[in-house]
Amino acid sequence: MICCFMPAIRKSIPMIYFQFILKCKHLQDKRMIACLFCFHVVFFQIFFLLFPCSILYPFFFLFFYHYNYFSFFFIMYFVKKNFKMKNKKIAILFYGLTRSLSHCIHSLNQNLFTPLIENCIDFDVFIHENRISGEYYNPWANEYTQNYYNEDVETLLQPKYYIYDDQEKIVETIPFHEYYTQHTGGWTNNVEKDKYVIKNLCLALFSKKQITKLFDQQHISEEYDYAIIIRPDTELHSKIDVNFFNELNDNNIIIPEKHCYAGCNDRICIGKPHIISYCGKLFDELKSYSEQNTIISERFFQDKLKEKQITILSKKIEYVNIRINGTRWD
Repeated sequence: MICCFMPAIRKSIPMIYFQFILKCKHLQDKRMIACLFCFHVVFFQIFFLLFPCSILYPFFFLFFYHYNYFSFFFIMYFVKKNFKMKNKKIAILFYGLTRSLSHCIHSLNQNLFTPLIENCIDFDVFIHENRISGEYYNPWANEYTQNYYNEDVETLLQPKYYIYDDQEKIVETIPFHEYYTQHTGGWTNNVEKDKYVIKNLCLALFSKKQITKLFDQQHISEEYDYAIIIRPDTELHSKIDVNFFNELNDNNIIIPEKHCYAGCNDRICIGKPHIISYCGKLFDELKSYSEQNTIISERFFQDKLKEKQITILSKKIEYVNIRINGTRWD
């Protein structure tokens, strides 16, 4: 008589788990329930093998069927509490030219935004754009177009905070010649081309400073846990590892292990808000640095991190940058 409960129990348990998986909105919770299901399946199989005609079957049936909501919510609460799965909030800061954002947006959605959403991590997108009108020529990257297209940032990124400046007006305000005082050679053997690269660095750091200042203002009320600085022409080839955030403290920063060249990667960085705030406003320190050093962007970034005794955590973050014509630059 009691043995007739065995098929009902075996059928009801998967259905209960399946119901809860459907109710969960986040992938992280679905995975948690799936792990609990595997554990209970193993437990019941062992129990049935050891006690094929146990009088405990009805009690198991009643507990897992009639009291499943209580038991599962208790288990989920207990697991979350003990593993400190606190929802975090992250600011993602984009800066500079949006020359290839339409080529990169799919990878940003898939490998940056979606992993955060799946892990219940809230985020806001910030962007400052240097806008260009008409012709654009970059001799360093061999890019040229007669009519530069400013991407539809608001549709593609859907930023919470979006500001922009006319690059021609920015150029008029920056005395670029003051950044060449110690220039004795850098990226190329062509002095004029190197000066153009320094000019581009100044424009990029100016844009980064503008969006960081806005981030500082919003951080007062929003209270972000972490922040990411990334260029909008970045095509990510690997998903952001959310475990990176657990390694961050008040004295370190995460950067990709690639593209270090003469210093350390300055295209992507992840850190606590005060660290990102410092890194995002390094334009203010570039002129004084140039009075004693030849400017190479990666070396400049590394020197400033060392100056503040910020530890660099190099991580495998796969990406390439996309040129204005869609070609990949690795």
